Amino acid sequence: MLQEFVFIFSLIWILIYALLISSYIWSWLKLKPFVCLKTGIPSDFIVSVIIPMRNEADNIASIVQSLKSQNFPTRNLEIILIDDSSEDQTWDMAQKLITSFDYFHLIKLENGKRGKKEALKKAIEYAQGHLIVTSDADCILPPNWIKTIVCYYIRYSPRLISGPVFMLGRGWFSAFQTIEFMSLTASAAGAISIKKSTMSNAANMAFEKSLYLEFLSSNADQTTSGDDVFLLHFAKKKYDSKIHFLHSRDAIVQTYTQSSLSDFFRQRIRWTSKSHKYKDIDTILCAVIVLFSNFSLFACIILSVLQKFSLSWAAVLLLLKAVPDFILLFYASGFYRCRKLLIGFIPFSILYIFYIAFVGLLGSFLKFEWKGRKYSR
Repeated sequence: MLQEFVFIFSLIWILIYALLISSYIWSWLKLKPFVCLKTGIPSDFIVSVIIPMRNEADNIASIVQSLKSQNFPTRNLEIILIDDSSEDQTWDMAQKLITSFDYFHLIKLENGKRGKKEALKKAIEYAQGHLIVTSDADCILPPNWIKTIVCYYIRYSPRLISGPVFMLGRGWFSAFQTIEFMSLTASAAGAISIKKSTMSNAANMAFEKSLYLEFLSSNADQTTSGDDVFLLHFAKKKYDSKIHFLHSRDAIVQTYTQSSLSDFFRQRIRWTSKSHKYKDIDTILCAVIVLFSNFSLFACIILSVLQKFSLSWAAVLLLLKAVPDFILLFYASGFYRCRKLLIGFIPFSILYIFYIAFVGLLGSFLKFEWKGRKYSR
């Protein structure tokens, strides 16, 4: 009796999950690749690129160089580096690196304020541009990144653009993180394409300054983290058709995987910790479906080990979940040009079940840490 109940319960959730992922596959395939052929920038158009920094002495030279190397006219550009009370040489190094480049601005978050959210808020209020573009100090930016975003904005006039982000690293642990993150970005892109936006990433995001000020004045977000997702949810309520995913290889921002298990779990718990504040129904439903489908598989595997559930039934359920996952990753990895990573798909799929159960529980109870600071949920 227990076996039948567990199987039927799990089957229902996995079929719902398969339908959800299938909708993302269908919408991903509908996305048309974008190539910027001619920008045609108005002379008075200004784009403001904002990079928040905290303890980024190891990365600041790289990000500044990639910003200097952008294939974009500096007369239409301002770059704002905002320091969030760094405890290393980030500020001093940044000052030296941007000397004689008048389109760079270096500002500090005032005393009493802290955190990435406050840094972004101050920088956006300081910005002169109509269009705000954000990334992180530990990212690698392609030379046509700004050009492609602005070109897309001028052609289609979205109010918010979510861009592709790819994780770099070596070894099986990095490969697991890359595949997991790739599934998230592909799902987010698919959700945006069918007007069911759920996620975005401030590592590669653009939006109108007026949209952010509207969001700020609405007092819609009382969290200490997650302006990217909450801004997306705010925009979705009023301007759903004006939220776009930029499907362009020229706009892929690269970042690095976490090098240790402790850093990895801290990052994922930080991402998960804000989920209890979500009010968007599509995001909540997506999270519930992912959690219940994985928790049910987790239970099936544990019961199989205890010889209280058929191993063949567990294998069938795993297969039903794995097929749509693999198809989504197959197409996404083609876009990111990393299909060789799919060699580890089967073991990573099993590992993911245990990982999501662990992080899903911890993220609901623990405080999270970012850049040496602890924050409450």
